[in-house]
Amino acid sequence: MNRIFPRTPAAPLETPKKTRPVSRPTQRLRTEAELMLRDIAYVLNLTQRVKAAILEKQELTETAAV
Repeated sequence: MNRIFPRTPAAPLETPKKTRPVSRPTQRLRTEAELMLRDIAYVLNLTQRVKAAILEKQELTETAAV
């Protein structure tokens, strides 16, 4: 008997659900696809920021010219 973890009756083991395990190549491809999608989202976000900055500068120059 341990002082920290006293003996308790063991809980019944649950049977694991029947799922098909993901094979290694599939998991690697999924991970690579997720990384690529993250990179694409980052580039899209940067593109939107740059576009917004350009449009803002154009509006400022148009108002200053008027």
